[in-house]
Amino acid sequence: MAQCTSCYKKLPLWNWQKMCRECRREREHDRARILYVQERSPWSSPTSLLIGANVAVFFGMVLAGVDLMGPSGADIINWGGDYGPLSLTSEPWRLVTAAFVHIGILHLLFNMWALWNIGNVAEHLFGRFAVIPIYVVTGVSGSLLGLWWSPARVSAGASGAIFGLVGALIAGMYFCRFPVPKDELKDSTKSLLLFSVYSLVIGFAPGINNMAHLGGLLGGAAIGLALGRVLVTPRRSPLQPIRPIDPEEYQRRRVIYAASQPVVMLAVAGLLALGYVGLQRRVGPELRWHLAMEALGEEDWDAAIADFTYIEQHDPENEYASAMLASAYTSKGDWPQAIAAYERGLARFPRNRAMAVSLAWAYMQQKQLEKALEWMQKFERGAGADPMTLTARAHALDALDRHAEALRAYEDGRAKFEDAPGLLIQQSLSHMKFGENAAALPLAQRAVAADPNDAEYTHVLARAYEANGQREQAEAAKRKAEELEREQEE
Repeated sequence: MAQCTSCYKKLPLWNWQKMCRECRREREHDRARILYVQERSPWSSPTSLLIGANVAVFFGMVLAGVDLMGPSGADIINWGGDYGPLSLTSEPWRLVTAAFVHIGILHLLFNMWALWNIGNVAEHLFGRFAVIPIYVVTGVSGSLLGLWWSPARVSAGASGAIFGLVGALIAGMYFCRFPVPKDELKDSTKSLLLFSVYSLVIGFAPGINNMAHLGGLLGGAAIGLALGRVLVTPRRSPLQPIRPIDPEEYQRRRVIYAASQPVVMLAVAGLLALGYVGLQRRVGPELRWHLAMEALGEEDWDAAIADFTYIEQHDPENEYASAMLASAYTSKGDWPQAIAAYERGLARFPRNRAMAVSLAWAYMQQKQLEKALEWMQKFERGAGADPMTLTARAHALDALDRHAEALRAYEDGRAKFEDAPGLLIQQSLSHMKFGENAAALPLAQRAVAADPNDAEYTHVLARAYEANGQREQAEAAKRKAEELEREQEE
């Protein structure tokens, strides 16, 4: 016996419509309750436009030489992918563009297949003018949650925005009770469920940004819930007689729905903006550190100075910010600013030994020798001496032509720290500076014996051999030092 395709109730033999009378009546009511059941041209729909934009970006990448199957992280960033150190600092537009960039042809094909099926359903229920705003806004919400979870990763793809459309549909169908006939949405529902399950499962694999999926889903659910309450008219019993919708009431509800779309989108966008600011404050210094280190590697001193200055101001507990800022100023040749940065850092972290020694060397570079000596003596009284501070103090004494005091400082340090190689090599250089070459050679030999893989120590030994007239040994030491340098470079 035939069954109703909607409720599966048995049908009389003479029923040729494949639906029982109650389900047909319910379907008519459903069509009357929804505002945006409409025919669409597939070539002018917003879903087609979104797919066209994604495909155009990908083929632009391929034509520019990006690998078809697996673009590199640098390629994704160059083409607008989401990257926290940029997205949360100077380039927030990446939160939007990341939804149009894909990591390989397979990534693109799967997402576009899902977007075609889910986007058409969203157009059917929410209307053509709502799909693109939902896609963009939920793409941003997905990017933000992904950055909150992992701020330094490179991310791209339309899946967060597609999950946003899924979230909007779920909220509409389950919370607002969209009147969707089962037979009409059967294929699309299968695609939606397959996409959701597959994406969430593979989202736990390494390299998949599942938090972006979740962020898009939550953002879409918020939008779908808000729009659905306006979109769907109050439900009536299917047993009541069918009455046509009043044209004025229909037009009024269309106007209300059209006006509510930008209000809802702006409200959600405002919440996302607040989330962006909060996220920026929470992880901003960490991300600026990544940018600053990249700038140092590229010898872009001004960019590094700007980033380290931001970190110093917004993360006062970072013990290394002032030191790295001073290092950037030093590389630029701005010694007064480097000294000021070291002084600020030591005011917050007075027992930072490396920063104290660096400040002393900066003073000496600026010929402020008495100040360098005074500073190292003060620091050693407060924090104690070590090979670094003793070397800096002895070097300042040598620069002041107080050679005997410098040698005593080296001897005291060697006795206290068991002939530390750094002290040995510095004392050797001190002897050579004042022409005491015979005393310099054994110190350099002992330093190299203690650390034979240090190219700098071996260069000093070569100088000591040459100063003592031992040219063959000097050449051998030079060759050894150059070999060590090549090994270090490799």
